[in-house]
Amino acid sequence: MRFFRNGVILLLCTSILAAQGFRATIVGRVTDDSGAVVPGAKITITNTGTNEIRSVIVGDNGEYSIPQLAPGNYSLTAEYAGFNTAVRSGIVLETNQQARFDISLKVGALTEEVQVSAAAPLVASENAALGNVVDQKKIVELPLNGRDYLQLAFLQPNVFAPAQGSNLGFRGGFNWYRNIHRNWELMAPFIHAVIRQPSMFVAGERDGVLRMPAMKSAVENIKQLLPGVRKSEIIPGAGHWIQQEAPDRVNALLIEFLRGL
Repeated sequence: MRFFRNGVILLLCTSILAAQGFRATIVGRVTDDSGAVVPGAKITITNTGTNEIRSVIVGDNGEYSIPQLAPGNYSLTAEYAGFNTAVRSGIVLETNQQARFDISLKVGALTEEVQVSAAAPLVASENAALGNVVDQKKIVELPLNGRDYLQLAFLQPNVFAPAQGSNLGFRGGFNWYRNIHRNWELMAPFIHAVIRQPSMFVAGERDGVLRMPAMKSAVENIKQLLPGVRKSEIIPGAGHWIQQEAPDRVNALLIEFLRGL
């Protein structure tokens, strides 16, 4: 049983870290009217659909970051003694989005609020990644053969259907993503879980998941999520499917890991 339990944890580690790439992150800088940073200000973001609340304190450099936000509608509040409370409403975060919202606090009473509507799109200057979200209206109204939502991928620029007889495309291992929403439901209780069992993280150097905004932070801070991590390795030259691309190295790592239990 010990072998089975640790084997399951090993698989969960990669799933949890990869799943973080589908969530959104909001970052920003808090300053006063003169442009000086306001360290110690409290930033609170609220999901208006679920009423989930997250709060952070602005760092000494005036920057703040709130990662792991589920896609949805949000309102954001910034407050600090001696300044008016700034409230930003109408924020819409999409899957894997990293948006910047800089805040300027005005001198005044903390009980006074300055309301700002998110009419203009949030600035996404934190990375060069390109992406697109197919909204609910398109999903419901566009004709799909067999209601296969993966066909919506072909609405995006430079996405083409594979040639007849090709092994590429949305099949094989990609079938896992057909059930992505159910996977999110099953994994929801573990989003902020700390896994203390012995674990190992292995990924391919060319894996596109590693380039997702939230993944860099997750990998760098892996010991916070996995205090029992025994080893972390990025395999050179390998991509997402490391079991097929570097089977000898993956098998060697697994055997080394299991022998150490």
